[in-house]
Amino acid sequence: MLKRFELAKWVAFAAMLIDHASNFYDVGLLSFLGRVSFPIFGLLFSMGLSKKITIDKLRSSLLLYVSAGIVAQLVSPLVTHSLFGNVLFLFSIALIVIYLIQNDYFFSAFVCVVLGGFLVEYWWFGICYVVASWWLCLKINRSSVILFALSCGALCALNGNGWALLSFPVLCLSWWCRPVIHIKRLLLVLYPIHLAVLSVVVSTVSIVTS
Repeated sequence: MLKRFELAKWVAFAAMLIDHASNFYDVGLLSFLGRVSFPIFGLLFSMGLSKKITIDKLRSSLLLYVSAGIVAQLVSPLVTHSLFGNVLFLFSIALIVIYLIQNDYFFSAFVCVVLGGFLVEYWWFGICYVVASWWLCLKINRSSVILFALSCGALCALNGNGWALLSFPVLCLSWWCRPVIHIKRLLLVLYPIHLAVLSVVVSTVSIVTS
């Protein structure tokens, strides 16, 4: 089913690229498109966790996300101007929280959210959004819908605008569109690469113009 959302992934990546580029170049209102990126990747990440996470799955996924996160973090502060752990670390923490919830370690999950929120981008709001998205994908009921709506509202409040809500029309459009180019683990592959390329471009331009 996730392949039906390939277009949404590429839109999210393009929005993220524009957002990061806006830290160095004036792109006007296009910079707000970056707010679309995280909700899309967060929801699709959660969709992939519909089955119970085994300890082996947890280890292998954490290895991938943490490794890619470390690579991205080497250049991330130069591009994002943020010292917080990047979004791949956020997904790693969310994965641990979901695993703990699935195994009824609710207090440990709560502690993980509280402590992890200090370390990553989007803070506790981002972690809660991913967890709420997972719960919504797992079971649609009044509680899951309310929690998901609250997490979306929290993201909008954090961003200071409602641009994040545009992610949902994009997801709906992607569902009805034909699949585009598929790259397995697109975020894991392109997130570190685009940060590295941007840092090289910005450094080169800075040297040439100085």
